[in-house]
Amino acid sequence: MATSSEKPTITLYFLQASRSIRTAWLLELLHLPYDLKFSPRLDRFKAAPPEFKSSSGNPLGKFPTLTDSSNNVTVHESGAITDYLLSIYDSNSSDKEAGQQGDKKSLGLAGKNVQERAQIATWIHASEGTFMLHALSILYATWNLSPSFISSNQSAIDAMIAGMSVNVQKDLDWLESELSDGRDWLVGGRVTAADVMMQFSIDFILAREFGTKGVEVGKRWGRTGQWLERCKRDESYRKAVERSGYTLWPEE
Repeated sequence: MATSSEKPTITLYFLQASRSIRTAWLLELLHLPYDLKFSPRLDRFKAAPPEFKSSSGNPLGKFPTLTDSSNNVTVHESGAITDYLLSIYDSNSSDKEAGQQGDKKSLGLAGKNVQERAQIATWIHASEGTFMLHALSILYATWNLSPSFISSNQSAIDAMIAGMSVNVQKDLDWLESELSDGRDWLVGGRVTAADVMMQFSIDFILAREFGTKGVEVGKRWGRTGQWLERCKRDESYRKAVERSGYTLWPEE
């Protein structure tokens, strides 16, 4: 396992108020040294500055982006970055990889057995492919509509959003049911990559009320809220926030 005295081979391109917090949290959990390239969002559109986009090497200019000079790789997409870091640096990767990377502390962030790995993989992919997909569909549905169009078609738009909100609420019900047995974390009684990936999705959905307007969040998804706060109290998460200056909301 890498130590803080080693020269970092990993660079994380971190855009404020983005999924980049997932990667920073995972790097802290893995105790991996890394260089942080940070940028605030720009102008009223809250986009990344053009020079930051080009410097990252990401063809779409999206974040997080991670480079690892030890393997000469650049990885885009928070889920793919998570898979990469777990496959190379987690203690339960293959013996071949472990031999390449040296001794590792037993962390099990990818899972300690087949059952855990399957559960964690499910949450990693559901975080974007289910939860964020359904939530962002509500955002994008009216993204480019003019205020005048919205005001003159408000009832139809409200009905459309109400219909789309059903999927978000079902997703949250699923998570709530998984936590109904009183567990603190999603898999294995400890923080894993499942929590790392899901935390941003749930924080984003609840903070922006995508699909949850008019619902008593604390009553219907109380255990989910408790789990979310538990994630934010995790020591490695707090370190990632402190180092990056992360906030869920773009600067005004």
